[in-house]
Amino acid sequence: MTSLYKCNAIFSRIMSITSNINYYDIRKKCEGNLCYDFSNVETFLNKKTVTDALGVRNLDFVSCSSTVYDAMLQDWMRNIEVGIPALLEDGIQVLVYAGEEDLICNWLGKLCAANSINLKLKLALCRFLIQIQMQCLR
Repeated sequence: MTSLYKCNAIFSRIMSITSNINYYDIRKKCEGNLCYDFSNVETFLNKKTVTDALGVRNLDFVSCSSTVYDAMLQDWMRNIEVGIPALLEDGIQVLVYAGEEDLICNWLGKLCAANSINLKLKLALCRFLIQIQMQCLR
């Protein structure tokens, strides 16, 4: 039994017990197609100033894209701690987003991963600074 199967089974069981809970905010009831009104997010992310700042010109943000979903399906159980530090070291900014009242996104796991990555980056920075200091002493 795969991790994805187990996680989906647990999620489905919670949803069957809670009856109409909003999986993005467990304090609310599910309303609409996606259990949440994402119109403000869509409006904001489709502003020209925002798309220019993000470098995503000529693309429209949509709340739920089957194209993106299908492309990322293999990433559900991927360990993000492996690749993210390299992106950060290359100066690429990353947003890890999930709310603490969110059921469908593992916010606690994301927090632990972010803290772990932060620690690794701090250690890498310390090693780098020590190397520079050692070169200066030579």
